[in-house]
Amino acid sequence: MKFRIHGERLGNLGLLFSLFLLSLSFASETKIPKEINPKAFARDFFGNFYILDRTNLAIFKLDSSYNILKEASLRDISSFIDPVAISFLGLKLALLNIAKNELIFMDKDLSYLSSLKIPDKISIIDFDATSQRIFVLDSQGRYISVYLGKEMKRFTIRIDYDPTLAKIRAKEKEKSIFLVSGNEMFEFELGGRMKKKLHIDCLSPKF
Repeated sequence: MKFRIHGERLGNLGLLFSLFLLSLSFASETKIPKEINPKAFARDFFGNFYILDRTNLAIFKLDSSYNILKEASLRDISSFIDPVAISFLGLKLALLNIAKNELIFMDKDLSYLSSLKIPDKISIIDFDATSQRIFVLDSQGRYISVYLGKEMKRFTIRIDYDPTLAKIRAKEKEKSIFLVSGNEMFEFELGGRMKKKLHIDCLSPKF
């Protein structure tokens, strides 16, 4: 797929946005096994892929050649589960279960570790994790709940901008949060101040 990006001093932000958009088409452009119906994916430090199959309530671990290494049924964790997103909190796999407004943590072998209850007043639309933090975006797109440290202490960031936000990504080294709304992307400081805004035009796909 071709992309045209508008903005000043794109640098790493433009590259990150392009990579983010390319990741959305990951499932259709890789030779993953037919039995997997992918909803979301994450990649660990060793090059393995973890694919969330929302239809079959399962997670698959694949190597870099897309061979299945392991499969785990999410029904074994909870009978009330609707998984929609995954990310890595350091070496732990984090899974968003909107049925119970919680994050579920698993190890690299897809064994259950623990869960983190998100307050019911927060209507989660997306989340992302870094080595030390979890960022939860609410459905109104005005607040981000940040969970930090081993005790997962929570604090809130108010975003001084109000588009219809759908995706959140975080970069710990840059101390930035990236929010996507339609064909626009916004970079915010961890305190909530907007740093940059990008607009992208998606042209006709190249097959």
